[in-house]
Amino acid sequence: MAPSPVVGVAERFVYRAAFSFFIKLVRHFSLGAVLWLVTLPVFPVLNYYAFLFLAGTEPRDAMQAYSAEWSAFWLGFWVTLPLYGVFSGALCRIGIPSAIGSLRRAEPVLAKSIAESEPERLRDLLRLLAKVPLGLAQVASLIYIAQALFIYFESYRIRGDIVRIGLLALIDAVVVMMLAGLVYSLAEFGCSYLRVQVKRQLSALDEASNDLISGRSGILRFLYLGFVAATSIVALVAFLFAKNNNALSEAIQFAALTFVICGTLAFIYFYTWTYSLKQLSEATYAVAMGGRGHLPMMSNDRELVEVAVNFDAATYEINTIRNYLTELVDEKTRTLSEAYNELKALKSRQDGDYYLTSNLIESLTELRPESETVVLDSLLKQFKTFEFMGNTKEIGGDMNAGYALRLQGEKYTLVINADAMGKSLQGAGGVLVLGSAIRSLIERTHITEGLRNLSPERWLKNSFLELHHLFSSFNGSMMASMICLLVHDKSGYTVMINAEHPKGIILRRGEAEFISNHEGLRKLGNNAVKGRLWVDTFVLHPGDVVILGSDGRDDLVVAYDAESQPVMNEDERRILEIVEAAEGDLPRIYMGIRNTGEIVDDISLLRLEYTSRAQKPDAQTLQRLWREHGAAEEPVARLDALRKILQVDADNMAAWRSLLRVHLRNENLVDAAFIAECMVRIRPERDFLMYSAALLYFRLGNSEKALNFADRLTLRNWHVERYLVLLGKIHESRQDEPGMREAGLLLNELEPGHEYAKKLLSNFNLG
Repeated sequence: MAPSPVVGVAERFVYRAAFSFFIKLVRHFSLGAVLWLVTLPVFPVLNYYAFLFLAGTEPRDAMQAYSAEWSAFWLGFWVTLPLYGVFSGALCRIGIPSAIGSLRRAEPVLAKSIAESEPERLRDLLRLLAKVPLGLAQVASLIYIAQALFIYFESYRIRGDIVRIGLLALIDAVVVMMLAGLVYSLAEFGCSYLRVQVKRQLSALDEASNDLISGRSGILRFLYLGFVAATSIVALVAFLFAKNNNALSEAIQFAALTFVICGTLAFIYFYTWTYSLKQLSEATYAVAMGGRGHLPMMSNDRELVEVAVNFDAATYEINTIRNYLTELVDEKTRTLSEAYNELKALKSRQDGDYYLTSNLIESLTELRPESETVVLDSLLKQFKTFEFMGNTKEIGGDMNAGYALRLQGEKYTLVINADAMGKSLQGAGGVLVLGSAIRSLIERTHITEGLRNLSPERWLKNSFLELHHLFSSFNGSMMASMICLLVHDKSGYTVMINAEHPKGIILRRGEAEFISNHEGLRKLGNNAVKGRLWVDTFVLHPGDVVILGSDGRDDLVVAYDAESQPVMNEDERRILEIVEAAEGDLPRIYMGIRNTGEIVDDISLLRLEYTSRAQKPDAQTLQRLWREHGAAEEPVARLDALRKILQVDADNMAAWRSLLRVHLRNENLVDAAFIAECMVRIRPERDFLMYSAALLYFRLGNSEKALNFADRLTLRNWHVERYLVLLGKIHESRQDEPGMREAGLLLNELEPGHEYAKKLLSNFNLG
């Protein structure tokens, strides 16, 4: 425990040293010897005090008037001095016991080390030390009375003056009371420090001590001090009326002795009380700091002993409650520690699962494009982070992925940004399922010719349906939002499906806008709302940047209301400003999002930049060839000129259109259909070209190719009657009943009661 904040210099360097010396003397000699030595000066001082008191009442010179008594005093003093030493126990260590019973029984214990004594002997010693001062005061009083009787006897023998003896007896009666009190006070002062040492030893043994002894009221100390002062005042008054020549000198001496006596008593009383109060302060401070708060009270006054006993009772209750609370806290701490260790072990195993899952996700959600025109970049910040074996990882339900595909002989890049339901492990489970399924689709497409021959629109639709059926098998416990882009590397033609995912953003010429898409398509695995499934298409121009992101980009806490409830971001166009300010750079976009508000969800961003590497044809050569085409009069020459133009610029749509018109005028449907197909490869976003190719192949009887183009048309735009009619006729020519039924339903939904729809559905009783 910390010591009391302030310890006086006198206490540290004077009183403590004096008491330590006192203890050493007691141990080497005896308590009786030390007390005899300490109280011995009281006898000559008070005898001289009595003489001066007597001188104040005598008009003559007191030394001459009481010469016989003075001579008898010295003889009696030197006789009673050794008797006082014997009776007080000064010679007990050499076999002469003390006349004081308590001192006689205490000496054997004091002769040994207090620290080696048993608690019972220490308690007995404490009681004995409380009785020693009174016993010593009684012995001192008897010695003084014996000395006084001897003086009376000598005075009567020499002078025979009974009045003189009466005056002496009256003064001695007062002095013996002063002597008893002074000896008691000095002995009590010395024994009090011994009692403190005994109490400290008992406290170290966790034994109570203050309730073993109880002295007299402390008021008696001050009454005694008042008695001494009053007696001295009476004597000083007597000196005022004295008529001898030595009155002034004797009065000064008497006042000096009175000051010494009263000062000694006052010092003893006030030091005992202040030291006891300091002990109380230290004990209180110790209790406040969590210690036991033992109070080895120095004073034996009843009032302070009662304070000490009550303090011990209070500290006992406090320590009992504290011990109970400590045991309770220890028990709770032990329980919490066990729970923490168990939780730590579980967390370690969980982090191991997280680590394995995270590694699996990383292998399934890679960017592996093989394109010269499509550049991908990814930024993924999962909300849940963990450490395992010194590695800091993230786990969550967001994913970015990019793969290379070849469909119908053309190179495509598949880009996916998805958000599985739930956070941490639940979301990661969804990502594992989705990533595994997508990887399986990619691998099957690479090795299966039938899948490679699908159009991008049909492949994306079939893939979405397969993923949707997979997630539907979880009965709503696992869902995922997703946006998929299938980009034609050569033309920038892009097919997109958005399943309840935040809209994609296109950054074109420094301006950011949302990529429009059809509404109504729900998350993977959500069967609650069924909508018509179609795909969206758009064309990327060189330099365009597409930013895809999960809902974490918008789910931001922008403020807190008066009730400390979070205020969420409701401005969905804020992300456009951030993308424009960041110029499409993902780290800058993320910093802009973080500076806008507090991120409370997983956030994934995927950047796609389209760059054309096609070389521009020679403009002068093209102009010359077009002039040759315009100057040619023969159809063959015109065809040769167009072929030369296409050799210089294979993507020249004007040349392809002219070539198509030539073959249509010549009713060369085979070449016209082939040219229309080539034009579709160059500009796949043009519905008219795709419709023309489907119609030409249908007229040629090539239902496979006709169905391919008609199917692509209706997948991305089924709200045109002629597209659906053509699709129905193609299915009808193939006797494809499911296809006829689907075309009829679409046509009937577009125009209820449509005649051709009735025909298609007549065989199914759905008309």
